[in-house]
Amino acid sequence: MPVSQQFIVAMEPHRDRLYTLALALAASPAGAESLLHRTVHEAISLYAGKNGTSFPEWFERLLREQAPQATPAPGAPEEPMPAALWARIHAAVQVEAAKRGGVAGQSLLSYDPLLAPKKQAPPDDDSDLLNLSPTTRFILAGTVALVFAIAMTIILTTRHGDRPSPAPPALPALSTQPATAAATRH
Repeated sequence: MPVSQQFIVAMEPHRDRLYTLALALAASPAGAESLLHRTVHEAISLYAGKNGTSFPEWFERLLREQAPQATPAPGAPEEPMPAALWARIHAAVQVEAAKRGGVAGQSLLSYDPLLAPKKQAPPDDDSDLLNLSPTTRFILAGTVALVFAIAMTIILTTRHGDRPSPAPPALPALSTQPATAAATRH
């Protein structure tokens, strides 16, 4: 079994305990990650010659050596190591083992889906679907505003609903009686 795989197998059951200690020594998640990476960098070179000692105690001693000024509070609750951090440490172990002259093909472990490159997801909103330059967007917005203004002008000038229509001219009253001779002589 390659050294990198042995190291990962030995570290995996104790990763939460080691992360809790690193978090207590560093006092922040980013500091804990940095401390763990520095310790892994040192530990992978020493791991090949390590025999007979318990892995968690040995790794804890290395962690304390990396941060000698810090002292963790006793009885702190165990924090689970985030999966993304475990994946980065996993990758760091593989890279360090390869740098230290691992046999080609043996230093790297099997494919890990957490380390796979992320596929770009399609955009969630429709605003990026056009993918237009700012100048083109400005011209498009101006054109839409102009068409809207012309349409509103046409609608408002041809609409008769709000204006009262003029009254038709008054027509003389028609009668059904025959016109008399006197009325027709005027």
